[in-house]
Amino acid sequence: MSQELIQYSFDDVERMAQAVAKSGLFDIKNPSEAMALMLLSQAEGIHPMKAARDYHIIKGRPALKADAILARHQSSGGSVIWDKYTDEEVTGTFSHPSGGTVKITWNIEKAKKAGLYRADSGWTKFPAPMMRARCVSEGVRAVNPGCIVGIYTPEEISDFDDKPSKKSYKDVTPKPDVIENTVIIDENPPHIPNAFDSSKIRGEYQWKIEIAQGVEELANIMADIATTKQYLTKEDVDCLRVECSKKKKEFEGVVKDAIKNITDSFVME
Repeated sequence: MSQELIQYSFDDVERMAQAVAKSGLFDIKNPSEAMALMLLSQAEGIHPMKAARDYHIIKGRPALKADAILARHQSSGGSVIWDKYTDEEVTGTFSHPSGGTVKITWNIEKAKKAGLYRADSGWTKFPAPMMRARCVSEGVRAVNPGCIVGIYTPEEISDFDDKPSKKSYKDVTPKPDVIENTVIIDENPPHIPNAFDSSKIRGEYQWKIEIAQGVEELANIMADIATTKQYLTKEDVDCLRVECSKKKKEFEGVVKDAIKNITDSFVME
């Protein structure tokens, strides 16, 4: 079995990530970033250590080096012919059996037009490699996208504009009718009938009192009545209090009878 097909456990990958970060190998110093790259590479069927060699983390994104993209392209049956390679212009012809052939050209004028050419950047210091990386990414993505789906080169990510958009948005929230800065208020709102029927509420409490199983439950019912008494008439409240008292006496009578029976049983013995 090929070594690249081995699936390493989470703990194994974590240990590898810590070792790579500690060593500073491939300029990766953060264990979390190293582990993320290794898990990504393992999901693609590649040995985790190759992730440390082939990837960068740029602005929080995984970036595949141009050489690694080109190697993937060629190992999957693709090819490239460099027609021109200077500091002013780079042109490459990319081919793949499933994607055909395309010629990609990048030059300084194109970089300036795209807003990439800036002073003291890689475009002024190393123009040919920067244009080559753009050609590789664009060419391989055109004829063989499966090998770099969702992945960009470090040069591309470095040129991304991460600044928040400055678009303005129009507030379309409906405004109240206003005349000379005074809000119009309807002084005669429609009548809203009382949604509560005191007789129904009293009936519910009467039923609860009837099925109560003890003094503590009666106390809870009376507490509920106190919180809803604004929806009851005074006669309703008085009636419910009387029924609670009667039910309480019934419970007290049962308790007294039980105590008497227990006492009598001891006397008889």
